[in-house]
Amino acid sequence: MKQLITDYTILQFQQGSSKAFEHIFNKYSTPIFLFAKNLTGEEDTAEEITQDVFLKLYSLRTNFQTYENIKAFLFISARNRCIDYFRYSKRQQTNQKEYNYYMPGEEMPKVIDDNLLDALLLTIESLPNRCKITIKFYLEGYSISEIAAILDVEVVTVRNYKAKAYAFLRDNLRG
Repeated sequence: MKQLITDYTILQFQQGSSKAFEHIFNKYSTPIFLFAKNLTGEEDTAEEITQDVFLKLYSLRTNFQTYENIKAFLFISARNRCIDYFRYSKRQQTNQKEYNYYMPGEEMPKVIDDNLLDALLLTIESLPNRCKITIKFYLEGYSISEIAAILDVEVVTVRNYKAKAYAFLRDNLRG
């Protein structure tokens, strides 16, 4: 039997109903899992991506007005998480190659000085609140559109926060 997501289900979901969330999860968890598995080729990774996408959906539940919004969000988020997974895997392979380049017992060069890292973290903490939140989300790998959805602001506003934060960081870290 085909499961329908009604306006009432969406309203209940927005209000935090676990039954409405379960209904949406039951309808889309398998298609999202298969989509992620098809892209990554790994069941474990696809399961993790599916869980992450549904956790994110639930945390942003008040932003969804229609069935189409939910469906689009799930598939776009799953695709983005798969892309993030590939980026992470590529970085891990590059790091492993660099690590293997050095002989055992040799110390690897530092990529960033500890003092500079401490200064960067302190400067980030001194940013205006919205700029700080934006930069922290961005550094965690969220896209600008995802940050906009989380902060409930326009994409252009997030871009402005990010630009202000970078300018602040540049000005305060020159030395």
